[in-house]
Amino acid sequence: MRWILTRREARVNNPLISLQNLKTYFFSEAGSVRAVDGLDFSIDKGETVGLIGESGCGKTTTALSIMRLLPPNGQILGGKIIFDDQDLLELDAAAMRTIRGSKIAMVFQEAATALNPVLTIGEQIAEVITLHQGATHREALREAAHLLEMVGLPDPVRRLTEYPHQFSGGMRQRTMLAMAMAGQPSLLIADEPVAALDGPLQAQVLELIDNLKRELDMTVLLITHNLALAAAICERIVVMYAGEMAETAPVATIFTAAAHPYTQCLLRATPQLKADRLEVIGGSVPDLVSPPPGCRFHPRCPWALEICSQQSPPTVEVSGGHLVNCWLMKQ
Repeated sequence: MRWILTRREARVNNPLISLQNLKTYFFSEAGSVRAVDGLDFSIDKGETVGLIGESGCGKTTTALSIMRLLPPNGQILGGKIIFDDQDLLELDAAAMRTIRGSKIAMVFQEAATALNPVLTIGEQIAEVITLHQGATHREALREAAHLLEMVGLPDPVRRLTEYPHQFSGGMRQRTMLAMAMAGQPSLLIADEPVAALDGPLQAQVLELIDNLKRELDMTVLLITHNLALAAAICERIVVMYAGEMAETAPVATIFTAAAHPYTQCLLRATPQLKADRLEVIGGSVPDLVSPPPGCRFHPRCPWALEICSQQSPPTVEVSGGHLVNCWLMKQ
């Protein structure tokens, strides 16, 4: 198996955001869905981290918890979200609004639904600028044109007067990035930002995110199910499974020395040009209303031990910055 990995410089730990034992549940008639259940990881200032896992593992819920934009049936039941030395969970709604959009911005999965179909592109971007920078409407429109130019849209002044339906998928995704940049955030959360785009457009948008990060000195959390895409711009990867962290390590370590069985299965299930067939992960994703005891991956794990079905695994540091939640690491 060969992977093209970008070289990233080692950095000194200097967390911008840290999630500590975060628990976010959704409540329904079927019971409490433990979407995020004791999640721990941090992102250093200036770092790009990829949050990886199957659909339903809690990636988007993690992002919405950080933004405190959960739907009415969602609730953060425990833990801390330390951002820039303050716990976001202790802030009232007004204080959180000053952070959301200005210090932390999010690009949502579906640009087509995230944009308002009855407002022009210019009005939508200008609203963010006016809110967070106190600019006049004319100043905001001028800055909006600059942002559209920054994300590579041609003829940005004319684009301000157009509506989302007049834009292609790639143009809408770039517009969402422009809106996120409007508040000059320290942290950008990009939730599956290229999922609806074809291969060439995916590469362009990822390169754009990476360039914006460097130009504006941002920190990035990239949410995706695609390990190969994460390898393109990320320095570190956090692998989630069923609401919990399975493994985290520098991107090169994940691809060359993955230690958690789930991460190893994910790598083998990734399409390869010369592979005769696509390997699949056996079994199915667990029900998060009543997840299996012990390690949540043990019913699907080819190497499960007896203890795996009885006790939650410990966190083991395999090497510097490489953490794995797995009983196999204790053998």
